[in-house]
Amino acid sequence: DGSNGFLMKSSQLYILFTAFCIGGYIWLFYFFSLGLRADIILCPSKLIFHTSCPGCGTTRACLYFCQGYIGKALLTNPNCLIVLAAGCILPILLIHDFVLRRHLFIDVYKYIEDKLHKSYFWIPILIFEVAIWIHNLVLGI
Repeated sequence: DGSNGFLMKSSQLYILFTAFCIGGYIWLFYFFSLGLRADIILCPSKLIFHTSCPGCGTTRACLYFCQGYIGKALLTNPNCLIVLAAGCILPILLIHDFVLRRHLFIDVYKYIEDKLHKSYFWIPILIFEVAIWIHNLVLGI
């Protein structure tokens, strides 16, 4: 279906997001097992330009949140709320669709993709992400 900018096949989206989900959980468990001491930098911005991006600190923030340090998590990177919500909802949608042979995940994906094409939706997100980026640069995250 090429309408609304939707270019990937459903099967490709399921594979891609299942891989993201599994990879994300593996990364979080690995990072958690190190006790927040990982010296691995995966951020292309940090690797190439030696500067933080809006996503820098999200892994630490997720782990702080899971350990009950909600304030510390939100101060480290509020994007952890998006990542944690996606990490909880995404597997449920994927398993739901696999077991029931439905396409709820695709419906949600198309809905979000449609909203992201509207300026009233993405401009506040862009402003929020720029604010996080400035926050990360000021704090040296």
